[in-house]
Amino acid sequence: MRRLIILCALAVVVATSSRPVGCAEPPAVDRLLTNSTALYGEFSRPQELIDLVLSDKARQLADQFPAVAKYWESKDFRTLKTVVEVLERRLGVEWRTAIETLTAGGVTAAFDTSEQAAFLFVRSGDAELLAKLHDALVEMTEADAENKGRESPIKSEDYRGFTGWTFGKNEAHVLLGDLLVVSNKAEALKGVADRYLAAAENDAKESDEKSASLADDAVYRAARKHAAGNDAGFAFVRLAPLRLLAGMAKALGQKSNNALLELLLGGALDAVSQADYLAATLQLNEQGLRFAAHLPRDRAKVAPTRTWFFADKPNQSAEIALDVPGTIATLTAHRDVGGMWQARSDLFDEQTNVGFTKADTNLGLYFSGKDFGSQVLGELEPKWRIIAAERKFGVDGEPTPALKLPSFAVVWELKHPLEFAPHLQLAFQNVVGLTNVDGAQKGRAQLLLKSEQRGDAEIHYGTYLRVGETDQDNAPVQFNFRPACARVGKHFIVGSHVDLVRTLADQLGKQPSTPTTSDSFALEIRAQELATILAANRPLIVGRRMLAAGGDKPAAEGQLELGLEALRLFEDAGIRLIDGADSLTLELRLQTASN
Repeated sequence: MRRLIILCALAVVVATSSRPVGCAEPPAVDRLLTNSTALYGEFSRPQELIDLVLSDKARQLADQFPAVAKYWESKDFRTLKTVVEVLERRLGVEWRTAIETLTAGGVTAAFDTSEQAAFLFVRSGDAELLAKLHDALVEMTEADAENKGRESPIKSEDYRGFTGWTFGKNEAHVLLGDLLVVSNKAEALKGVADRYLAAAENDAKESDEKSASLADDAVYRAARKHAAGNDAGFAFVRLAPLRLLAGMAKALGQKSNNALLELLLGGALDAVSQADYLAATLQLNEQGLRFAAHLPRDRAKVAPTRTWFFADKPNQSAEIALDVPGTIATLTAHRDVGGMWQARSDLFDEQTNVGFTKADTNLGLYFSGKDFGSQVLGELEPKWRIIAAERKFGVDGEPTPALKLPSFAVVWELKHPLEFAPHLQLAFQNVVGLTNVDGAQKGRAQLLLKSEQRGDAEIHYGTYLRVGETDQDNAPVQFNFRPACARVGKHFIVGSHVDLVRTLADQLGKQPSTPTTSDSFALEIRAQELATILAANRPLIVGRRMLAAGGDKPAAEGQLELGLEALRLFEDAGIRLIDGADSLTLELRLQTASN
């Protein structure tokens, strides 16, 4: 019971806001911490999160999860409900109003490396309500201990006019006016109280003396510049001490064994090895949320092995995404893959380089023995565009596959399109030929190569010939594909289906030039279209879930509907790595559906 009461207290008491005694304005939390604080995070507008978590839509969605529905019927929930009802009577306020009031000023968490102390700061919109809640929790905990014949776990100590409390081992807290401060170190709270009083005295005397607080730290102030006035949250990580811990510096200096990770985040890892801090910001509103992590970066100090990752100048990175009807997802990126391939001996460990060497030899065969790194990848501009889109099934007499997949395509920009495009077309034909050889051995349908001229685009594509009787409405998976390639000016397209390649060729033919952006890469996913393609595969998905659920069809259908309903709550989602003039920013965005 005592543990449950403490958990209830932590769930309810998470805030900061009114005016402390002896101070014209309450001191900001960053003035109560020392400049050896390595981790700092604040959530300044918890009301927005409360509204989101407690909304009818969120509750309806949560109720569909069996574990949640089970918890509502559990003994633990009934006990928690009883405790909350007791607190409501003691405080004279309904629980949701209490939470909103007690969290009106925000929540801050921090860690001080010099004291090895963790802190939680909670600023209430009503100091009297905060004190009243604390008194109620103290009385309830002591009564529970007495009823069970145990010694009360609560202890207190006075310090400079404040009273510090503990509800158990490795927990101590103090009320500083409207501010609740919780820590794992009781002695650390005395330092907070000292700085709190010093801030009050400095305000009264209008002193110009600078204390050694986090707010006065140059690195912290630089990180704080990334925050905007409408941000709901801000976080700061001091990287220098972290690089000394757990061998982080050594790990960053080691050669990689993951080519995909290097391709996606090699430049960010390079920045982490040099940056003083990581700053993060959070925006939250009715339309969704935006989380961004910022790393300072000096473009002149990029490691020679990582120059392939970055554009020469800001705003000259990835091109804008292609957009066609039924777009499900787009990925744009600036990556000089040929440059990474050439630097592989310095970037990757021995075992990974063995794999690169094998790939170099095998892939070169598709290009008449050309060196894959310099003579193939080296012919591609570092501007990649990938798109996935819905496609129509059952057109042109094509069989409809049982498993319905979206179409996808990649678009490259060529340095020497007239000279190199024929080699890409030849490689496409080689792949089709090898696919046919393998298919013939395994009794699968064969691809018949065709070509057409579409405006300025020369399109080559393969279409599957049927083998025996093919179910028109339940065809094999290969009937999702009519692989195709096309050259349009300086662009070359390779796609899973000729319809998408035709659409992209038409679009590119109308664009003499494509604006670039500051995105090192950008992935956009449209939730509604993704839900549509999943719903089109309902029988297969339900069938697979039935196998996992022991033949329970209603349960399988319910799980699918839950997933689709969750997707339909959102409009789209995105992740971007922004290559700014003096920083790298990783941005996550989630937009809710309008209805």
